[in-house]
Amino acid sequence: MIIRFLPILILLAAPLRAENTNILPARTQDLEREKAVQTEADKAAEEARKREVFVSTAGADVTYEAVLADPDNVNLNYRYARAQVKKGNLRGAISTLERILMIKPDATQARLLYAIVLMRTGDLDEAEREFKTLQSKEVPYELRAELNSQLRQIRRRTQKTRLSAMFGAGMDYNDNQNSAPASGQRLFGDVPITLDSASTRRGDFAKVMLANVGLAHDFAKGGHQLAGSVGYYRAEQSTQKELNLQNYSAGLAGLVKTPWVDLSPSYDFNHLLLAQTTYLRSHTVGLRLSREFGRAAVFAETAYADQRYNRTEVAPAGDQRTGNMYQGGAGGSLVIGSRNRLTLSYSHVEQGAAELFDAYRRETVALEDACILGLGQFLLFSVSGNFDRYLAPETAISANYRHDQGLRARATYGLPLGFIARPLDNAMLNFTYEYYQAFSNLTNYSYTNNKASTLLTYKWNVGL
Repeated sequence: MIIRFLPILILLAAPLRAENTNILPARTQDLEREKAVQTEADKAAEEARKREVFVSTAGADVTYEAVLADPDNVNLNYRYARAQVKKGNLRGAISTLERILMIKPDATQARLLYAIVLMRTGDLDEAEREFKTLQSKEVPYELRAELNSQLRQIRRRTQKTRLSAMFGAGMDYNDNQNSAPASGQRLFGDVPITLDSASTRRGDFAKVMLANVGLAHDFAKGGHQLAGSVGYYRAEQSTQKELNLQNYSAGLAGLVKTPWVDLSPSYDFNHLLLAQTTYLRSHTVGLRLSREFGRAAVFAETAYADQRYNRTEVAPAGDQRTGNMYQGGAGGSLVIGSRNRLTLSYSHVEQGAAELFDAYRRETVALEDACILGLGQFLLFSVSGNFDRYLAPETAISANYRHDQGLRARATYGLPLGFIARPLDNAMLNFTYEYYQAFSNLTNYSYTNNKASTLLTYKWNVGL
């Protein structure tokens, strides 16, 4: 009888190490995903601002045959130019708009669209001249405010050195913050143990705050760039204080343009605190290669990280996760119409650890869609699947090798607040929902989680 209950007695006398609950790996990986999503949201917000006029002016399509039938019809040509923009044919739109302005130089709407298309294609000098031409004319107040905003953007983008700062605050809710197994049981020595009330599924709110300061410099020739940044992230849980996170980060990134490919080397440092105690310090170097082909682009990337974990009160076996990480991947993207950019990617990770039962190989496939809605709004959709194979069994849990699969779906909606007041042009309100389901041959690691979050950010950009 005593032998029969021995595993339970051992479990009560010597609690499972905290990491075995899968809480801490999930929390640290959540931070990396949050940073990646925020980067994508920043890119989408900038793209939405650039394309705002494109989307708002897009109307019913006009065919080239219709223009040929009445080539001097300015209104017909303008509608055709808008249709070209809608389809992403910016060079064709430039030719159409130039033809309109030759016939009717005082066509204000055509000149505005012409200037914005030039700006979108990177011809900032010519775009600035066109905006200044419009400024000298009698235009409505709303249009003049837009002209001034576009000129400020051009001046900022043409500055060789730029300083940026971003601050954000928000809240999120996870309905399974402690990553409790869906079965309500956890293995110990291959014996299933029913979880007590303190270890079952628990939801929790968190207050989130983040800040970032960046400095970028464009070199005079070749379009090369060097950028550096420092950042801070904090998530304070309402009840599960042992999962409070703080992260201090610093990074350096470059851009080297060649006739064949763009090279983007990078270095990142992260200092992660768990429950106000240092849990992880990591140094990561990476390289990304990318090439655009009109509306399509391809990329390949690799990264290497040195990760040093510490023992803490919350993670008494934290140092067992110390090791190196290698990542490699590739993918491609395609712009569809004037609204969507689809990206398909694959990555492979080799995660090392001092204890082999914490080391694994991961394959991930992801599909993302960035959708521009107009008026500066955007939607980001992503779905990904990962397949993990661990290198050794953790016999305290099971003699079996651990095999995991994960499915993650996420949607983010971004709403600029400039419609409330002009000073809020750089403020963005994001709403995110994420669903995650983990499958594993070991019941400890099979669970689901729903996460909803909101984040308000404000970003400044200054040319130096």
